[in-house]
Amino acid sequence: MGNLSRETGQHDEARSFFQRAVDSRHEAWAPRAATEIADMLVAQGKTSTARRYYLTAIAYDTPSNAGAVWAQRARARLDAMLDQAGR
Repeated sequence: MGNLSRETGQHDEARSFFQRAVDSRHEAWAPRAATEIADMLVAQGKTSTARRYYLTAIAYDTPSNAGAVWAQRARARLDAMLDQAGR
């Protein structure tokens, strides 16, 4: 629902759906949702808040976690964002 809402321009609604997944702390969905929120925030220029969400996703990077791929993606995006900002 979050992606569908975002695609139709309903960004507040999308963030609400993604936030529910983050709050659930589900090992697969929470890191993906945190990454999605962070990506939306970067697009809005809200990098300090985006950083916090990327770090939330990164915390799920454990070998046994189904959401680790999203944690690793969040790490790469955070690094890119920081590089662009001149660290």
